[in-house]
Parts: sequence; C-alpha cells; structure tokens
Amino acid sequence: MKLIADHIEQLLERHTCVIVPAVGGFVTRMVSAEILDDTIVPPHREIGFNPALLHDDGLLVEALMQSQNISYLAAQIMLTEHISRMKRQLHRHGELHIGQIGTLKIVGQHIDFIPTDAPFLPENIGLKPLSVNRLPAHTTPAGIYLKNKRTLVISLPASQTSVLRYAAGFALVIALSFFTPPQSHNRQQAGFLPTSSLSPVHHQRPLQTLTDTDTVAVVTPDTIQTPPVMPVTKTHTRHFYLIIASLKTQAEAEIFCRNFKVKSGDTLQILSPLGGENYRISLNTFDSRSQAITAMNTVRSSREDLSRAWLLVR
Repeated sequence: MKLIADHIEQLLERHTCVIVPAVGGFVTRMVSAEILDDTIVPPHREIGFNPALLHDDGLLVEALMQSQNISYLAAQIMLTEHISRMKRQLHRHGELHIGQIGTLKIVGQHIDFIPTDAPFLPENIGLKPLSVNRLPAHTTPAGIYLKNKRTLVISLPASQTSVLRYAAGFALVIALSFFTPPQSHNRQQAGFLPTSSLSPVHHQRPLQTLTDTDTVAVVTPDTIQTPPVMPVTKTHTRHFYLIIASLKTQAEAEIFCRNFKVKSGDTLQILSPLGGENYRISLNTFDSRSQAITAMNTVRSSREDLSRAWLLVR
C-alpha cells in the first residue's frame, strides 16, 4: 500500500489528476487566499477525490515500470494486486489511509474523502495559516480620536522637544508645497513632439490637363473581371483509435510494440503526443464510433491483458 501511495504523491507533484483504476481519481486545484475569523489562510493547492474517474490513464503503471524496472504487463499485474488489497482493506475496516494524501471512508453506499494539508505539494511548502489579532471596534491609534463625524482631534505630547519635532514636520510639508512645480493638464503624447504642436500637412498633386491625343479609359461594371470563387471543402475527419497502452517516452512505446503479440489483421500504431499527453499505443483505427466501440468490447472480453482498453477520438 505504501508503494502505491508514494507513487501517487510523486505524480501529484507534476500532474493535476492521478487515477487509481477501479477506485477513483485524485484531483488537485489551486485555492486563493482567504480570511477565516482571525486566521489568514495563504493560497494553496488542495486534493479532491472523484470516484467517477475509473479508466486507467497509465501514470501509475508507468511509474511502477520505471521504479521496479519491469515490463508494462508486469507493472499492470502488480498494480492490479495492490488495488485489490486496497479495496479489501477499505471494505474490511471502513476506511483507508493513503500516505500524506488523505483518508477514504465508506459512508453508506458512498466513499467520502478527507484530505490532508498536502505538505508534499510544491505550492504548499513554507506557507502556513497566519493568526492575527483584530482591533476592537471604534479604536484609533494613541493621540488620535474622533470627536464627531466631522472633527478629527490630534493631541500632541506635552514635552517641548516633541512639540518642536511636530512643528518642524509641519513646516517642512508647507515648504515643499511651495516648491512643487505646477502640473500640466495637457495630455502626454508618446513621440518626439506633441501632435498638438504640429499642423496637418496636405499633399496636393498638380492638376494635369488632357490634350487631344490623350486616351481616356472608361471602366464599367461589365469590364471588371471578378475572380472565381473556389468552393471550400472540409477535409478534417475524426478517427477513433483503440488505445491499449499509454507510455511516457517514444523508446518505451517502441519496446512495447516489439514485445506485443499482434494478431492477424491487427495494426499497431504509436500516436504522437499532443501537449502534455503520453505516447499512446493504438490497436487499429476506425472511422465509425459504432465500429470502434464494438472492437473495444471484443478486445476487452477476449484478452485479459487488454481489459482496460479505451477509445481516443482525434
């Protein structure tokens, strides 16, 4: 159990979602800073659990392959055994502790998740809630108080030194007000010269007189040739790929294809990743959704090692 929990923690540091097949998915999201009573909670990343995410995204299998130095099929078998033990412990004790992630509890017919503060996530390191003391209502700093809604009373210290200090401060403020240059109300322009100081320049071309030998061409609507409008054809079509594996690197995908036993009529294909995706291994491609679903159900029922095959639409 600790092996799977450690891998989930490491994967959540780099991914926003990690799925445990047949159990659910652990999802992270950022939460903004907020003030709760007398505590300032800093921005942090929290962990949630979605029991509807059941399909295998390949992240845990890939992590087991790299850490245990085993093949893809061996990693799948190891993950299945660990998941079976997790489910037995959850139903036997009613709860399951998953490392520093949180606790799964069975409540009636549902599974509740109680998360921890997730101290292992990079966004949460060094940020702790801050307790503050609120000032009582209608309290102002010493020496300043409100006499009424329109009068502010400032009481100065009685000592001569303090009075001289405050008097010097007021004198400095008054002196600075005399030396402050007047502000211009004109709009600032981005350029070497303001556009308001430049007069518009009108370029006039001299008129040319026509002679008897000049020829004037008359343009009518009939003489204008309109270019032909070419029909726009939509060439993009969607394909349905039957995915049987998801690997991080192209080298691992090629090794998987070499070790996989292909039946007659089947075609293996490595799909290039889009964005942050893994390298997906496709077993046949279909143009129809119904054909793809039928093929997926057939593969799942006929081959135990492909029981988690799924469809990718591109």
